[in-house]
Amino acid sequence: MMDSIDPCPTTAYPEAFNRLCFPARPSYDSGMAVKVRFHTLRLFVALSLPWLSILSLSGVLEADGPSPVILGYYESPDLKPSQIWYGYFTHLIHAALNAAPDGHIVTKKTIPDPELVRLAHEAGVQVLLSVGGGNKGENQGKILRRVAKNPQSLDRFVRGLVALLNRYGYDGVDIDWETPEGKADRANLVKMVKKLRQAFPKRETPLLLALAVPAGDDKDGFDAPALAPYVDFFDVMTYDFHGPWSSHAGHNAPQTPVAMDKEDGVALNVQTGMDYWWQIKKVPKNQLVLGIPCYGRGFVTESWYGPIKGKSRYEYIEYKDIVALQKDGWQKQWDDKAGVPFLYKAGVQDLISFDDENSVRQKAGWARDRGYRGLFFYEIPGDFVDGDNKLVSAGRDEFFRR
Repeated sequence: MMDSIDPCPTTAYPEAFNRLCFPARPSYDSGMAVKVRFHTLRLFVALSLPWLSILSLSGVLEADGPSPVILGYYESPDLKPSQIWYGYFTHLIHAALNAAPDGHIVTKKTIPDPELVRLAHEAGVQVLLSVGGGNKGENQGKILRRVAKNPQSLDRFVRGLVALLNRYGYDGVDIDWETPEGKADRANLVKMVKKLRQAFPKRETPLLLALAVPAGDDKDGFDAPALAPYVDFFDVMTYDFHGPWSSHAGHNAPQTPVAMDKEDGVALNVQTGMDYWWQIKKVPKNQLVLGIPCYGRGFVTESWYGPIKGKSRYEYIEYKDIVALQKDGWQKQWDDKAGVPFLYKAGVQDLISFDDENSVRQKAGWARDRGYRGLFFYEIPGDFVDGDNKLVSAGRDEFFRR
């Protein structure tokens, strides 16, 4: 029996196993994928079974319900597949393919990527192909609307995605339609998801279907009860609550309702956004994944929740660049009311809202205690600091803490 125990489960596992099974992290400069697994640790595991039983190991010891999800969105070519620390994740989503108005799938230079799939699979990580996205310049929201309402275009769309899954070995599809609105889109999204699910080829490990959804008012575009039977997990985009489009300066991803934000602080926050999909939309908690941004939002303003005075240089700034700013005179301060930090600098009008390791731990602990499925990080190249994903590491470790 001892020989059947795998001491290094390569989906999701606590910090102790990560350090033992993957003792050397890939550095940013090395480009070396971590592949070594220490099967000599079998004796260690056998001797450690009393405490092992209290740990939640995805796909190994998780007996009740679906396995937890620690997911990273991967898009930027700045981070090579060989540099990803796969041991942190259960899943990756490779973003993002585009759809043409006639339903054809438009590939890009960096997607699909057989190397990404190969390295992820070697580490026991599943990789989904994403299609769509929120890039306004590509008008994917409008294009997906056209595709979904035309039967011929929808058939072509589904066939194209399934062909890519078969050819490159991806483990499923992520639909990122931002965003369906109204009754027609609502019905057509269900048709799209149902047709895609039914077209999936049979595999020993079933293919996955994920759906990106807004945190809060969904403009009646998502028929959650009709979607839930076909969707493995809903990635709730609990970020971008405030940005350059807002009427006032507010946090990018506040954890809790903020009474001081008189305009929308009660509605626009992580906890309210997640509970909306559970309590109002009636999606089971074990299908809901909480989103964590690997970037911040800056505002030219005199104070939080006050008017925006101009265009910030930091309207979108990745976490790795936020870390660099702190070496250049910017100070970090914690906002107790919102449960997130922000940066300020003397003589500079900008305030920058972001997530750090502390706020990510708090969100991960809340999601775990609330019974949600897991966490996803958008997007992981932005969190790659000194060869490590600091935010991902903090969130994953806390989510599996008992």
